[in-house]
Amino acid sequence: MSDETVAEWFEAYRRIAMAPDAPPLQISECEAAFHAGAWSMLNIFKQIGTPEVSEDDGVENLERLNAELNAFAARKAAEAIEHQTPTPVHEQSGFNVRQQEIENLLRALGRDIKGRMPPNWGFTLLISSFGKQGLKGEGEPGALFYLSSVEREGAIEMLKEFIRMNTQ
Repeated sequence: MSDETVAEWFEAYRRIAMAPDAPPLQISECEAAFHAGAWSMLNIFKQIGTPEVSEDDGVENLERLNAELNAFAARKAAEAIEHQTPTPVHEQSGFNVRQQEIENLLRALGRDIKGRMPPNWGFTLLISSFGKQGLKGEGEPGALFYLSSVEREGAIEMLKEFIRMNTQ
């Protein structure tokens, strides 16, 4: 059993679902809604086993709510993918990502990484084919593609630091 607080759950939600520069009013209203939802669920739990709600009825209600919440989460995930702002893909050596498979991979990886990052952190992701395994229409085998949540200059500085630290 976890001893995390509702406030800690909200902070975890906030890191995943809200922009780091979200305005204070948005944060406050989302926090109020989050706590209200937690309070509502707590009241449902507290009623189970009382004279008004048998244990069997309570479990049935929880299973129904679980199905509703899972459907909501699936719908929101599908909407997020459908309405995702395209992640910029840097043109390199006169070609860019033309294979939907690679573009989708970059976007999915970028969303996953960004959702796991602490506030005010950035990332740069490099992917490449090896040897003669390049994809048709994607340039020479060994083509490199990158995705970054930081400005180009910041990504370059990160890579320079990585190279410096690993070549000394």
